[in-house]
Amino acid sequence: MLADLLGDKWSRAYRRLREPKTQDELNLNEAAILTALEASPIPVAELTLDPKKVLHWVARADYATHHPSYYSENLAEKSLEHFLASMLLELQPGDVYVDIASQNGVAPEIYNRLHGVIPYMQDLTFEPGIHGNRIGGDAGNLPLPGQFADVLGLHCSFEHFEGDRDIRFIREAGRVLKPGGRCVIVPLYLCDHYACLTNPLLSVPGRVTFDDEMKLYASRTWQNRHARFYDVRRLVERIWEHREPLEMTVFVIKNYQDVDSSCYLRYAALLRRPSDLIRT
Repeated sequence: MLADLLGDKWSRAYRRLREPKTQDELNLNEAAILTALEASPIPVAELTLDPKKVLHWVARADYATHHPSYYSENLAEKSLEHFLASMLLELQPGDVYVDIASQNGVAPEIYNRLHGVIPYMQDLTFEPGIHGNRIGGDAGNLPLPGQFADVLGLHCSFEHFEGDRDIRFIREAGRVLKPGGRCVIVPLYLCDHYACLTNPLLSVPGRVTFDDEMKLYASRTWQNRHARFYDVRRLVERIWEHREPLEMTVFVIKNYQDVDSSCYLRYAALLRRPSDLIRT
């Protein structure tokens, strides 16, 4: 009976979603994505993981001891994201690291323990302003001085930036990173068309405004209200064209499932501020 009632509620919420929409599963069409990336102005690099190195790093991170309740349903994917971000960011002792849209994330603690970074956590749900190592507010309008951070990390969070917050964050990254600073987005969610995954039970009462050209994919099991999947055209328009003064590379991870069959980390983005560029 309860399942029937919830099903009816979900169906009513789905009907209230604007078109175009579907209940079909999202098909990424990786071949089409790669073709479009190669034809775009964005530099693309293939990356092949060494599963032994990944597992060695994960063992050092020791989630079971330090974060025993963290993502038990899919720790393989989350730990792979943390490993890859740390590798692409080339974390060094003393780096000022800001975990963007951190919420309950564990990366700041792990990066401090394994790599010696000075960790900060930023999230929209935190008290506004800077309070110790917690930074509250909009990621597209960070309450930080220019050239504050050496490294910024986004783990399974950038896709949740609604409206123009993705564009505004990229501009902010260029402002708050020091010369030589780096910013990583893992995963970078791509599709062959502009799409958004949503659960209408969350997005409809939350009055989420979706971008006009997005096709909405409604899921009964997805526990988020907004997950943007860029097509390459929108990746160029929304990220690449607003990246200055940052350089940008998209990485295509060739063998993510060699780490674990549950992993889905197909793409990542690295943005770097040139070391010889000083912006006032």
